[in-house]
Amino acid sequence: MGRPGIDRKAIIATIESIAASGEEPNTMNVRRELGAGSYTTIIDVITQWKADRKAPKGAPAVVAPLPEKASALLSDMESKVLELLRPMAAEFWSMAASEAEAKLVPERQALDEVRQALDAEKKENRAVIAALEEDVTGLEARVKEADKERNAAVAQLMAAGEAKGRLEALLETAREERNVMSQRIAEFEKSPTTARKN
Repeated sequence: MGRPGIDRKAIIATIESIAASGEEPNTMNVRRELGAGSYTTIIDVITQWKADRKAPKGAPAVVAPLPEKASALLSDMESKVLELLRPMAAEFWSMAASEAEAKLVPERQALDEVRQALDAEKKENRAVIAALEEDVTGLEARVKEADKERNAAVAQLMAAGEAKGRLEALLETAREERNVMSQRIAEFEKSPTTARKN
């Protein structure tokens, strides 16, 4: 009997897939493709599959079952092979992991360099932003000062305008008074009393 989940149909399908790829199906490559399964069952299925291929069309396939001792021997060999393969597999995975780790070292270093460059760029950008913010603050202060000076100038202009208006009004009043005085002087000079005195 095969292991749970590995039936004869699955084994046959794997055998045919390997044969279609041009490779000769055997116990090792079939089990490697399956990922599990009893070597004894795989050998039985491979033997029957090869016999079916060699048998003439229409002739019933006859496959002699393995003797009980041979089957037991194969099962025992399977267990021993698995026991031998376990430490080898562990060592293989350890070596593979070490090799993968060694390959990752330069990639991690490159990643660290990129990260450091990005951090440096961020710091530089922060410094630039801080400088710009300081410049903006200075410009805002200058704008406020300029607004104050402009408002003061506008107030002075308004005051000057008002003073000009007052001066113009006084000048106009003075002109009117002068005209009145001139008229009175002219009338006084024309009066009979002034003429007799002369």
